[in-house]
Amino acid sequence: MHQRNRSNPNSDQRAVSMLPTLVMMARRPEPGRVKTRLCPPLTATQAASLYELFLRDLVAMMRTVSNTRSLIAYAPTDAAEYFAALAPDIARRPQVGR
Repeated sequence: MHQRNRSNPNSDQRAVSMLPTLVMMARRPEPGRVKTRLCPPLTATQAASLYELFLRDLVAMMRTVSNTRSLIAYAPTDAAEYFAALAPDIARRPQVGR
């Protein structure tokens, strides 16, 4: 079985893996774009801050799950830098489609 390339989780090297993949679908936390149903009582900025904490907690949990590969499918497509800083050790791909 091939090992995941931990030095570069987004490497183009394709390794065949029999491990299940744990995928987190996520948006970059932008006020007015995430957790809008919490407004009110929260402000848009507070809701985005809360969502960012949720993302951090979920990334921490993903790191503890053994015998799986992890992947963050992020949006918008220009959020690569944000998610690279959030989880440099987890593979990331932009969400594509409609």
